[in-house]
Amino acid sequence: MAEPQPAIAPESAQFLLIDGMSCASRVEKALEKVPGVSQARVNLGECSALVMGEASAQQLVKAVEAAGYHAQPVENEQERRDKQQRSARKAMRRFS
Repeated sequence: MAEPQPAIAPESAQFLLIDGMSCASRVEKALEKVPGVSQARVNLGECSALVMGEASAQQLVKAVEAAGYHAQPVENEQERRDKQQRSARKAMRRFS
């Protein structure tokens, strides 16, 4: 009889909002260099990043800041929407 395989823990996902981002590639590369990150997907239009892996939010924010931007970790979907709306309003005021 075969031995049961240990369960593989699922990776955690973290969502970041990134202020003033003008280069998604730069942010994505910075996030992917963080130890424990297996994948990073950055959306320039939404000024956001979805990061898979075991890195802490603090490590991710530091990597984004080293790339020249400001990041905020988001804890839940409603918080994400609220922060994105505030960021969009702030950006619109800059262009007005």
